[in-house]
Amino acid sequence: MRCAAWLLLLWPSVALAGSVRGRVLASAGDTDGVPHVALLIDDGVAPAQKAQLGERWLSFYPKVQVVPLGSTLAVSNSDDESHSVHGWLGDETLFNLASVPDGGAESVRFDRAGVVTLTCDIHRSMRAYVLVTPSAHAAVTGLDGRFTLNDVPKGRWPIRAWQPGDDASGSAIGKVVATVEVGERPVELTLILPPPAQRELARASTPTADEVDPARPPAWTGKMQQLVAGWPRGPWKVIPLSIFAVLLGLAAAFGNFRLAARRGWPKAPVFFAGCVAAIGAGLLVIVGLSGPVATGLGFGLFLGTAIFGALELAEDPPPQ
Repeated sequence: MRCAAWLLLLWPSVALAGSVRGRVLASAGDTDGVPHVALLIDDGVAPAQKAQLGERWLSFYPKVQVVPLGSTLAVSNSDDESHSVHGWLGDETLFNLASVPDGGAESVRFDRAGVVTLTCDIHRSMRAYVLVTPSAHAAVTGLDGRFTLNDVPKGRWPIRAWQPGDDASGSAIGKVVATVEVGERPVELTLILPPPAQRELARASTPTADEVDPARPPAWTGKMQQLVAGWPRGPWKVIPLSIFAVLLGLAAAFGNFRLAARRGWPKAPVFFAGCVAAIGAGLLVIVGLSGPVATGLGFGLFLGTAIFGALELAEDPPPQ
């Protein structure tokens, strides 16, 4: 009898709730969905939550998330680089957290509604968005553009949508893109949302719209990411190794001219070989060496070749 009573109490809430699911496309004939679109239905006030923001592969993830008012955001750095997490509400700075690798999670609380833009003062391409809203029902499209809004009360509801590139100022988030009649059966919906022009410009210059899988580099990295990052990573490794690379280049240039003097080689080809070696050292970034370290090695070789080459030429007797 008690079980039956509980079922009777729960039945109205289950029966009065439905779901809205579907896909967001950029155009009617598009086969690829639009990711990172936030969809919201206003009904009641959602309780505060504990949200997460990760840092990996010089990127924030997730790119877009929706949190209720009063929620906290815990930031964790799984990268090899230090970052800052600079939160903006319009042109106003809400917070600016320092985030170091394996330094533990830093938390911030959201007490104001609106679109909070997250940037990194060190790496300008890093960007994410936190939509702070009292909306009780929200979802963000995945890479395939699909979404599901669960436990939506029966009735007629407007759906608002927001995507990166839309207006991020003020407390009103998104614009109404559809109105749905929610019943007991799931509502299937296809939305056509062309990306804003400013979002297209952002995608052309930075990887802000790409999703990040913490277990592997994102698709946009490729060889260019090796040129930017390379090995080693982290200022505590790159700076001393860059200084050592300069000294190593100077020593290599000195040894090159000493060997040539003992073997009696002509000085002009040795000088030319030193310049070629300096250029080749800078190109080591292609195989994954950190740019500053490769530059330091090339600079040391070139500087040493110029200095020791000039000294060798000064020791030659003047022509009679």
